[in-house]
Formats: sequence, structure tokens, C-alpha cells
Amino acid sequence: MPDKPTTIDEYLTGLAPDARSLLDEFRRRVEAMLPGAQPCISYGMPAYRVGGKAVAGFAVWKAHGSFYPHSGGIVPRFAADLAALGLTHTKSAVHFTAQTPLPDDLLHRMIAARCAEAGVDLPPPLA
Repeated sequence: MPDKPTTIDEYLTGLAPDARSLLDEFRRRVEAMLPGAQPCISYGMPAYRVGGKAVAGFAVWKAHGSFYPHSGGIVPRFAADLAALGLTHTKSAVHFTAQTPLPDDLLHRMIAARCAEAGVDLPPPLA
């Protein structure tokens, strides 16, 4: 991976195959939920902006991928849902793996909550 990637593709390029596969799939899911969102690098990780606000970011770590809604107020609202699915989290990130993915419905609800918090409209998903 380049020292400071400037695009999502640059971020993904240097990843190990398993890590890249995990994030490629997650990226595809986020893009389907946020058609027309602007891809970017925010805080050194891939993200998508709506109305100039970062609403969905992701990164890979040694043992898991992480989803970042770019707000410390979103993840805690969904703590019970995450626990019921066996997903671990911090105040600002949800951890997932290929074996324990973040389900589309919950991911969509979290992105919708972040869009509402940021005062931007959640784009309707592509059919």
C-alpha cells in the first residue's frame, strides 16, 4: 500500500489478497447503498461523502475489517444489534470478518443514521 493513498484503489492495491477481497466486497455493498456518493480518503482510509460529509469509511487491520460511520455517536446506538450478531465494536468502529460480516440491513441503518446526523439525504439505493 502506498504511504499515503489518495484514492480508494490506491489503498486497496497493496493489501494482501484476503484483506483486499474483504474490503472489495464491503466497498461494493457501500457503493450500492450510496449511489452517487463521492469516494475519498478520509483519516487515511477509504470513505464515501454525501453532501461533503463523510458518512461511511472502512479499513482493514490484522484480524478484521472495520466500518467507520465517521461519528462517535452512531455505533453506540446499535450496540445491542451488534452484540446479538456477535460483532465487536468501539465507540467509532464496527469490526467484521468474512465469517462474521456486518449485515446489509444493519449497515444501511447505520449509514442512514449517519446521514441524518450529518443533515444530508441518504441517496435511494440502486434497483
